[in-house]
Amino acid sequence: MNGTPLRGTGRLDCVANKFEHFRERHIRKVLPGFDHTFYDLRKTSATLIGDKLGEEYASYFLGHSPGARGVVSRYNNLSPEKLAKLAEAVDWLGRQLGLVGQA
Repeated sequence: MNGTPLRGTGRLDCVANKFEHFRERHIRKVLPGFDHTFYDLRKTSATLIGDKLGEEYASYFLGHSPGARGVVSRYNNLSPEKLAKLAEAVDWLGRQLGLVGQA
């Protein structure tokens, strides 16, 4: 041991890694110039939802909720009305990003 880390200093991010593999194997077949990362899409999506519905919903989209612990409790603490509005926002977002067909 020479005092250096056993692994690299980068963090392990399974979601971003899975998205990268999916992008390389599938998305680039349809959109050859698509170079966006998972976090690019996450940030852009939160910004679009925040612009449309307000920062409260951008925060919900990102999985943030004051006083709640864990993702399940964050969404369980939303009223049915807010949860429905968030679902509508995610549908709208998919259309804006060209990920689903226009209704």
